[in-house]
Amino acid sequence: MNIKRRKLNVLIVDDDIDTVQSIVVFLKLMRISNVMTTDSAKEAIEKVYFAPIDIVIFGLYMKDLDGIELIRNLSDLPQSISLICINSQSEHLGLATEEMAHRHHINLLGTLHTPVKYFSLCSLLNKHQMKPYALKKHYDTLSLETELQHVIQNNSLSVLYQPQIDCHSECMVGIEALARWKHETMGDIPPDVFIPLAEKLGLMEMFTRQIYSKVLDDCKQVMTDNPSFTVSINFSISSLTDLRLPGILIEELEQRNLSPRQIIIEITESMFEKDSTTSLDILARIRLKGFGLSIDDFGIGYSTMERFNHIPFTELKMDQSFVHGAKKNKVKKAILESCVMLAKSLGIKTIAEGVENIDDLELVKQIGCDSIQGFYFAKPMSINALSDWPISNNKVAKLGI
Repeated sequence: MNIKRRKLNVLIVDDDIDTVQSIVVFLKLMRISNVMTTDSAKEAIEKVYFAPIDIVIFGLYMKDLDGIELIRNLSDLPQSISLICINSQSEHLGLATEEMAHRHHINLLGTLHTPVKYFSLCSLLNKHQMKPYALKKHYDTLSLETELQHVIQNNSLSVLYQPQIDCHSECMVGIEALARWKHETMGDIPPDVFIPLAEKLGLMEMFTRQIYSKVLDDCKQVMTDNPSFTVSINFSISSLTDLRLPGILIEELEQRNLSPRQIIIEITESMFEKDSTTSLDILARIRLKGFGLSIDDFGIGYSTMERFNHIPFTELKMDQSFVHGAKKNKVKKAILESCVMLAKSLGIKTIAEGVENIDDLELVKQIGCDSIQGFYFAKPMSINALSDWPISNNKVAKLGI
């Protein structure tokens, strides 16, 4: 079992005695002896606040507080913990539980279905990141706003790149550019922290153009040498306010003798609730000039079918929350299959985010996805590391660059 040597402290919270006893026996077989149990969610919350707990294994259906209430109450903990959910009924409720944990920034390792299996529990425990009571990061947004303004004005953000792999040939056929902010004292600031701040400060237009220019400079050689190679760049709807933008993007390409056919502009679906006539005008003209248009994080946003009706997308990018683990989850699998069928009927390309293991890879291949992206092949990396990656990577048999 691939669990590091430091002993885990596990709390089991469920009022099903048989399930609790089974888990205790399995943990003992794994030589995990620091185990507490309770049939009360309220008591569990008290224990977590006053005892060094690494993992809470909890049932969804309890008498005093249900599992969703437990997640909400654990979200204010000063230390980081991991959760494992016990679900004896609906897979739909399992998905809702995962989403709640994600929104509360809690590390949900996965779901155990009853009767609990030894190897299922073992697999989830192996996913636990052993960090000794690491404090959750609470950012001083006022201070970060001032610093971010300075960083953007000085063009100091960096870019990492994640390979995109063709499903059939397993060649690298493209990359996604991902903006990163490495703070001098706080380390890496997550995009879901600094992007909303840039939106709030009205800096997204400047930010997006800076990233676009950096990406073209970084990728000029690989794009020139490989005319079919594509680079995906994220654009926020709030950066689509200047009607001159399509011309500006083309001008940047012409300065480097690059083609718009190699650039895919990704627009996050959940941002479309904020769209306007101006943004739709710009997107249509971006497409007219030869750029690809991708709808990112498909399936988590608003009025999706309406968007397909009037925006000429060339790619549908399926959100990782539906991809990872879908082989063993009939709800996720059905959503993925429907997305791929929709894309095929519209004649557009599909790409699956969040492919983290062989099960994910086999499923997206089976349902006919075109391209894949995820940790199974590679994490985001610098442009220099990317140039060496095809040589060192042993999962890709043949490469497209």
